[in-house]
Amino acid sequence: MENYHLKVRKIYRVARNMFGDVVISAYIESCDKTELQNLSNKYKSLKDDDEILSYDSDTIILEFKNGNKVRFSSSEWSSISKCNDFNCV
Repeated sequence: MENYHLKVRKIYRVARNMFGDVVISAYIESCDKTELQNLSNKYKSLKDDDEILSYDSDTIILEFKNGNKVRFSSSEWSSISKCNDFNCV
């Protein structure tokens, strides 16, 4: 099954506030392409200086300056995994 990705500026700004300028992009991920926009709307209330990023059962991928991508996912089991071109290990 293919996963789809969408850059979300609000998540990027909060992640950058947390991690600093090493973050260059932030994405949400879904296996349903039409659901991506609905998911991104959830994050419109984030403020740039927020110090917490609550993402329910969504999956967020942060891209760092060194080229690494890291997937943060949450459900019954949470996970953090390194990605290579959105294919996480």
